[in-house]
Amino acid sequence: LMRQTMTMILGLALGAFSGLAHATGEKWTSEFGQGVYVAEVKHGPGNSISVICGEDYGPGMTGIEFRLAGRRVKDSVFLIFDQEDPVNIWVGDGKITTECRACNSNYHSVLERLVRHDSVYVMDKEGVGTRFSLIGSSEKIDQDCKTDWAKF
Repeated sequence: LMRQTMTMILGLALGAFSGLAHATGEKWTSEFGQGVYVAEVKHGPGNSISVICGEDYGPGMTGIEFRLAGRRVKDSVFLIFDQEDPVNIWVGDGKITTECRACNSNYHSVLERLVRHDSVYVMDKEGVGTRFSLIGSSEKIDQDCKTDWAKF
């Protein structure tokens, strides 16, 4: 019984340590391919924020996508930047788009906060959420992306 208890405690401690190492090691990455620039950060399995610039494509490509527990966030997302008050943003079919005036305004508001703050807590309407690091985001996110609304 003592051996089983010690094994369980050691397993929990190692799990906590590996989670801590992953949380502090998350970094923003970026890639460019076929006319689309994507900056992304991940935190744990299935959680990510992707800032997509597809200015050479038709409407609907440029936007900010949130994934929690492997699913695209639908309808609305709650964002808490650092220790600020929560913001509720409409995400439609899984991302903040730039095709309408209000959408474009939401996109720019969130983009500006993503590059200015140190962290953001992202939560969907079901209460699933996680905190992402924003350190290094300003170097990876294309802040000069021409949005869909700007093309009109």
